[in-house]
This record gives sequence, structure tokens and C-alpha cells, in this order.
Amino acid sequence: MAATAHGIGRPLGRYLLFDAIAKGGMATVHFGRLSGPVGFSRTVAIKRLHPHLATDPEFVTMFLDEARLAARIRHPNVVPTIDVVATDGEVFIVMEYVSGESLVKLWRAHTARNERIPVRFALAIVAGALHGLHAAHEVRDESNTPLGLVHRDVSPQNILVGTDGAARVLDFGVAKARGRMQETGDSGSLKGKIAYMAPEQISGGAVTRQTDIYAAAVVLWELLAGRRLVEGDNDAARAAKILTSVNGGNLEPPSKYAPDIPPALDEIVLRGLAWPPPRRFETAKEMATLLERSGGLVPASELGEWVTQLAAPALGEPAERLQAIEASTSQGKTYPLPGGAASAPIVADTEQTVAAAPPVFVDDSKVHTPGRRRRSVFVLVAAMLTASAVASAYVALRARRPPQSVAAASLSPATASAAVAEASSSGREPSTVDVAASASASTSASASNGAARPPPVKSGAASKTSRPPAPPAPHRPAAPATPQPDCDPPFVIDAENHKVYKRECLK
Repeated sequence: MAATAHGIGRPLGRYLLFDAIAKGGMATVHFGRLSGPVGFSRTVAIKRLHPHLATDPEFVTMFLDEARLAARIRHPNVVPTIDVVATDGEVFIVMEYVSGESLVKLWRAHTARNERIPVRFALAIVAGALHGLHAAHEVRDESNTPLGLVHRDVSPQNILVGTDGAARVLDFGVAKARGRMQETGDSGSLKGKIAYMAPEQISGGAVTRQTDIYAAAVVLWELLAGRRLVEGDNDAARAAKILTSVNGGNLEPPSKYAPDIPPALDEIVLRGLAWPPPRRFETAKEMATLLERSGGLVPASELGEWVTQLAAPALGEPAERLQAIEASTSQGKTYPLPGGAASAPIVADTEQTVAAAPPVFVDDSKVHTPGRRRRSVFVLVAAMLTASAVASAYVALRARRPPQSVAAASLSPATASAAVAEASSSGREPSTVDVAASASASTSASASNGAARPPPVKSGAASKTSRPPAPPAPHRPAAPATPQPDCDPPFVIDAENHKVYKRECLK
């Protein structure tokens, strides 16, 4: 994979894999380009398992489960999964590329300046994420059966805020759902981030959609208060604090650290963090609706401008890389590397990605499409086969014609009469061949006896009906043979006009 680190696109079927965008615990997300026919292309994000996990069957199965589940969710607040590519012993998840920044980085940018994210922006972000979670909770399989999907890892790291002003949930790698090939909870290890886990998830209880609602409420609490809800030196200390504070009802409202927070928001946040789970909101959509009705949500256009301005330094370098990738792939040029160097030309897998333009040719002022051209070729081949069969039949017919070495006109009247009488006695019509055969036999017999003897004449009815022989025709010298044109083959094929003509010699 070193090639992509230096900017050279690696072919993955219809896609090209480029530089890394982000890196997580299980996988790395890369720039990608979809190459289609007639110059079509599209920028995508390609998720790739870390090399040390790509050979582990458990992680590969989890990876495929993530793609299968995410592809079932169709909502503007969830990053869409487009495709799965398996090649060279690896599996890649292709997702829609979203220009934006993760919520955790936006939050850190404000924290570095000792500022809180404005309340209006925080409400819009969490409300959008809740709508996406509700779509995931309601997802069904092909038979319209609810999957019971639970994300289990809702956190600022897995909420992407786009420059279009939409907050999207991503990364369903540890999600729990009916029918998963890999049950992520069977090993007994916790899946997700401790600071955002509900008490029932930490203690190994039932994980439901209320578990995701709790995590979203933690995110909202931290954005409003400008600090972490659960702090500790390690995961064990944080887990113990969650079990004691939440179960004991000792959670503080965010207005304690941000006096400008209205009591209505405190109530919504604390209800999302309530214990036991049935005291929380029934659905994520219900919580999102209350946040929207609380007033003050920023419009999507304003939220997008805020993301663009706040994350400009972070988005600048990826935007330049993306622009260089798009320009090089669309023009077939090299990809400029940092420092002014240039990579090798980027070449996609043209056998799978680029379809050649259909051929068009003109004949007799008519435009032939490929389908019509195939039909024309078929007609031509059929005509050639027919011509070949007719020629073969003609040659065979000529070969079966009997030789006429003795002409009937040169036979004597007696010999001809004898041949005719023999044919009549056998019940068939006499022919020239019979006469010729009889004459040949008579000639042979006369030669053996030393003199030619006339055939005996039968008496009776035969003699009464016989007629006097006709005088022999005068002998004329044979005319010189006229040379005939060559008739092999006997047909001419006009390939241009798709026709077959008979040779002049056969007319």
C-alpha cells in the first residue's frame, strides 16, 4: 500500500485508492475515485482494515457486517455505504465522500480557544445525529423484519459535520443487530468508548435503542457545558463513576457550568441520561423533536459556513489533495506530490471501468449501429454458406452424369432398333444411354467374329409394327471446341452490398 501513500492510485476494480483521510482503531479511510464509462468519475471514501486486522477472520466478519448493516440505512443524517470491494485478499468498504470535519475536532478547536460551541450549533448537530440514529433503529431487512440495530458507539468521533450543514452518523463497526454474522458481544469485551456508555452497557445488561439515546445525551451535555461529563485516569475509574453517578441520580445539569443554558434544555438532557432506561426517551426522534421545538437551532446553511470557517486549516490540505487527485484522474496526468515531485501516471483498470465508445460507420449514406452491423454480418455469412452449398451440389451433379462416348447419331439403324426393343421388353422407356450400350456390345461381338452381322429380325407382331430404318445422317466434321470461362467458384459474393451473383458462364 506504499504506493498510495506517495499519491499513486491503486486500482480496486472500478475504483482508485489514494491517500489516507483519517485513521481509527480498526480501519483507515482513504480518498477514492470511481471511474465509469464515457469519462464519468466520482470522489468516494474507501475504508480499509488495518493490515494486522485484515487477516483476522473475526475482524473481517465485523467489517462485512458493518457494510451490510450500514447499506440498509437510507437517511441524510447517516453516511451512505455505496459498495464493498474484495480484492488481493482484502475487503474495502466504499462510502460517500463528505466534505466536513468530525465533531471531536470541531469541539477541540473551540476548547483550544477556551470557548464553548454556540448552543444553537450544538442543538442542530445533536438533533441531526438523533434523526440518523432513529433511522438506524428503525431499519429492516429484505423481508421487512426489524433488525433491532443499536450503534453502541455514539461519540463525537463518530459524528461528522459536513460543510453542507448536515450532521451524519458513521461507523457501525460495533453495532448490535439481529442476524449479524459476528456477534460482537459474545467475547465479553466492551465495545465502544467508556465515557459515552450507558450503565446497562457497562454492566452487561440489555442493549437497546435507549443505550444510543444515552450516548447522544452525553454528547449534548458536554457540548453545552464545555467539559467532559465523566472524567477519570483510566477506563475503570470512568466506568465506576458512571455506575455510581447515573444509577444514584447524582448527575449535574449542564447549566451548572453554563448559566446561559435554559432550564428546558437541562430537562431534555437529564431525561436522556435517566436511569433506568425506560425513563429515557422512547425514541431518538422524540428527543430530536424536543430539541428542535426548544428554538434557536441554526439553519443548515449557517452551520455549514461555521464548519468551513472553523475547520479551514484542517480542511485546506485534504481539499488541495482532493483537487489534485480529481484533476489528475480526469486528465490522465501525474499526481503532484508534496515538495514539487510528481508520481507515475495514474491508470485505472480500464478493462473494468472504461467502456469504449460504440463504433459508427457509414455505408451508402446510412448510419449502421453495432446491432445492425451484426445483423449484416450474419446475412453475409448465411449468403456465403448458401453459395458454397449450391456450388458443391453443382459439382456433384456433374460428377454423377454418365459419359456418352458413343453418340446415338453414329449408330446403325439395326443396332439402335435392338437397343430400343430390349428396353421395351424390360418395361421402361428406351434412352440414348440404352442405345449406346447396345451398340457398344454389338461392336464388340462383331469384332470377335471377324465380321459385322446384322441383328436378327423378329417375326410376328414385332415385324408387322416395325418401321423401315431411317437413312443415316451424313457425317460432318466436328466443330472446334469453344473455350468456356472458368466457373469455379460458380458464384460471386458482393461483400459490400451483402449480395451473391451467379457467374456469367452459368447463365
